[in-house]
Amino acid sequence: MPILLRVDRALQLLAEPMDTCERCGGYAKHQVLVSVHKIRLFFVPINLVGSTIYLDRCTRCSRVNMLPKAQAESVLAHSLT
Repeated sequence: MPILLRVDRALQLLAEPMDTCERCGGYAKHQVLVSVHKIRLFFVPINLVGSTIYLDRCTRCSRVNMLPKAQAESVLAHSLT
């Protein structure tokens, strides 16, 4: 009997603040993204603990860094005000 197992990754844009890039030194728009990994077993979604990753991407040089959850939430809170 085959087991239907599927792994998906979804990227969602949280905010786009303007900031100076650490790599290229340019003042450009940065994208704060959340990457969520989901596993589906027989079409039932299973969420894993620790499967959420926050990313910061520079739109000028395409540099991508991982962000701690607290820092990503801080950027999101400042962008909403």
